[in-house]
Amino acid sequence: MKSKNWARKPIWFVAIFTLVLAGVAPASALDGGQEDPGNPRVVSLGGCTGFLYAPRIVLTAGHCLSYQGVEGEIRALKPGFRTTWRLTDSNSARVIKRFYHPNYAYRVPGVSVDLNDFGVLVLEKPLSDVTTASLVSEQEALSLSNSNAELMFTGYGHQSYEERVDSKKNPRAVLPKTTAFSLLTPAEASQRIRQHLRWSRGVPYPTNLFSVAQPQNGPQTCDGDSGSGYYLRDGDDFKYFGVTNWPLGIKNCYGNDSSVPNGWMGSASGTPDGSDATVGIFPAYLGLDIIRAAEKYVAAASRQKTLATFKSSVTGLTTLQKTQVKAILDANPDAEKFICTGIRYYSQPMSVNIMVRKRAKAACDYARQLNPSLSTWYQNKPTQARSYAGKVLLTVKAQG
Repeated sequence: MKSKNWARKPIWFVAIFTLVLAGVAPASALDGGQEDPGNPRVVSLGGCTGFLYAPRIVLTAGHCLSYQGVEGEIRALKPGFRTTWRLTDSNSARVIKRFYHPNYAYRVPGVSVDLNDFGVLVLEKPLSDVTTASLVSEQEALSLSNSNAELMFTGYGHQSYEERVDSKKNPRAVLPKTTAFSLLTPAEASQRIRQHLRWSRGVPYPTNLFSVAQPQNGPQTCDGDSGSGYYLRDGDDFKYFGVTNWPLGIKNCYGNDSSVPNGWMGSASGTPDGSDATVGIFPAYLGLDIIRAAEKYVAAASRQKTLATFKSSVTGLTTLQKTQVKAILDANPDAEKFICTGIRYYSQPMSVNIMVRKRAKAACDYARQLNPSLSTWYQNKPTQARSYAGKVLLTVKAQG
């Protein structure tokens, strides 16, 4: 494999998408960044941003997966699109599975921030045709930190406290913005955090984070950037470092918020002495277990599919159902066995068995027509779930 010349400067794009919320003037996102509508990895999650690690997997912050323990519906907007409240199946994908870091803790008393704030979302369908991104290892992360390397950052965040407040009642129509931030060495980060602890009267800060410097007169992150990823980029190749975490001394987002302690998240001057803000990064290598769990979930899900509903007593396949059979075969080129299960409600008469079995046979016959080397098996089974009655479940299996 050839070595990658991982870019340490932002790469700007000129492609413009036209998904604009009618009647709403575009606003800025990351203050001071460059609009980046062509970025294939950044997705809006409503109040958060995510990094599209794979076509159906989004890496983000743990606190973006729920609100105070309540898991509402989340949709991921297609990469690089302008934000809109009109989310549809054509411009977004629904989240169907959430993986929290096993040690995630929301707003720990005495700490005031989330610990191990990392999560993974699985989408119901591919959001784009990107390949799976690479992940920065622990050794690479330490090397990059010790050399003050620049990481790229893309987010859908606000640019001011006023915009942050206004967004609670008015829709925002913004494109993602990209900029670059320099990593701090462990010694530099430790010194800055100790200074912030003095300003914030000793409020503790997580110890397993890397950090970047964000100048008070330059680009800074804000609400809406939660979940955004720091990464390296070489053309179409992305290497994910980690997710943005809690800020210390941010000016643009919290400057007029009297509820935030001076010197903690931010103040009118950002920090009492005007020094750079410090923003944490939770490294991806500490979340490998849930990333791998999400990959396994997607792999397993791609091997099963329920065909669209049959009408009345019809046993032949519609064009849509044939498309679905082909799609599951295309998604599993290593498939060797194809199982078609006709499903009837458990209390229905045995005559329904014959109907659903014929439907299952039609599905397997069509799969065999598409791939003559397949070993097929059709059957029928009862269910107590009314929503599955009369349908056909497809299952593919590969050797091993």
